[in-house]
Amino acid sequence: MIRFFALLQGLLKRPFPLPGDSLPSFLRTALSFGVFVTLFLSLFTPIGLDAVPVPMLYVHTLVYGVLCSTIMLGNSLLLPRIFPRAFESESWNVGKHIGFSLWTVLTVALGNVVYSVWQFHFQMSLSTVTTFIATTLLIGLFPATVLTLLQERRLLRRNIDSANRISVHLHNPDVNDVTPPQKGSTSNDTSSQTPLAISAVSPNLVFEGASAKERLEAPPEAIVCLQSSDNYVTVVELNNGELRTTMLRMTLKSAEERTNNYPHIMRCHKSYMVNLKFVRDISGNAQGYKLHIPALNFPVPVSRSYQDRVLQALER
Repeated sequence: MIRFFALLQGLLKRPFPLPGDSLPSFLRTALSFGVFVTLFLSLFTPIGLDAVPVPMLYVHTLVYGVLCSTIMLGNSLLLPRIFPRAFESESWNVGKHIGFSLWTVLTVALGNVVYSVWQFHFQMSLSTVTTFIATTLLIGLFPATVLTLLQERRLLRRNIDSANRISVHLHNPDVNDVTPPQKGSTSNDTSSQTPLAISAVSPNLVFEGASAKERLEAPPEAIVCLQSSDNYVTVVELNNGELRTTMLRMTLKSAEERTNNYPHIMRCHKSYMVNLKFVRDISGNAQGYKLHIPALNFPVPVSRSYQDRVLQALER
């Protein structure tokens, strides 16, 4: 039993992508579930719908579907703004995703109760609420949980395969037929890494902060990464063989504009830009990818919105 709960805990803590990253993504998910609910209720007519004649049956099932989509969209848009810490993409996992699905199912059930009491004059009682919640859980939670687990396995397999392929290319850029690195291999072994040569002829990049004293000038090949925090950007550069960090009062967007002519310095996350020439390894899980740079003591995350662009650049 202890082993079972340990396995369950490990499963729930597996990284998982945050649901949706844009309004179109939220809309697609909400509409797909709304259509599913409408079709399910039309075919199986639970919660007393079997007594409703056609065509009013289809009108009511459509209303239930619209309610489902509206409540799901509201949860997806409002909850991350009300509880931003709970919805940080880096800490999102399978357990949180199932919990979010459970909350969505419960709020949809309550919406169904309110509509049914108003439209069909059901008695507002504990029995009515319990029936609707149990029915909605039966319809929504089990498929949501199964789909979450299946999606986690699919994304994990896909991202590990892609990360291994790109890691092979980074380690052996001129070799096509090689064995992918084994799962669990570390990216911190820098014994075989060749230091990046800093070009003396490249024009320097200039980053200027809010005040006249905040100014950094460095060769573009020396920039390792840029990390934003609030209204500041920390520039990490290689200076005479040693790392140096400089904090400037500016936005990452303005820093990105200054590097437009240097395609190897690329935005990979809402809080990070990275010099791809320093990347020596890449790892993947169901949530996405992380770039490993031997000079840094932390992996650099890659957001879903930047994945395709970054992966394609690394494979060139």
